[in-house]
Amino acid sequence: MKIRITNHQQELYCGAIANLSPLGFSIEVGLSESQCFRDSSGRFICFDIELELLAGVSDGGVTGKAMVQSVRRISQQQNSLMIRFMNLEQGAYRTIAESLTTPANVSSTNSSHSHFPQQLAG
Repeated sequence: MKIRITNHQQELYCGAIANLSPLGFSIEVGLSESQCFRDSSGRFICFDIELELLAGVSDGGVTGKAMVQSVRRISQQQNSLMIRFMNLEQGAYRTIAESLTTPANVSSTNSSHSHFPQQLAG
């Protein structure tokens, strides 16, 4: 899954998503790069997003508006930005939900937790 974030035709970020949920997603950016998501008075700006959910599928994308909800410093040079959807195109939430429940995404999510119940039983 890839995201393209723009503000007034200026690209702020283009790259991978760390986590995706029905409410938003998170990305990891450098400390200096995270400042481009703020206006001159330090408030977070609203920006346009183009979310590509399925690689190579033209109708597997979502467009709309979003805004940074929180910033978490994860290293000396990196921040994790939690971005919240604000206004998405019609049907976007359904598209996101379907992409989160596809067999490829479900199997990768379940595989990391599949051994946990067996460890408890043994």
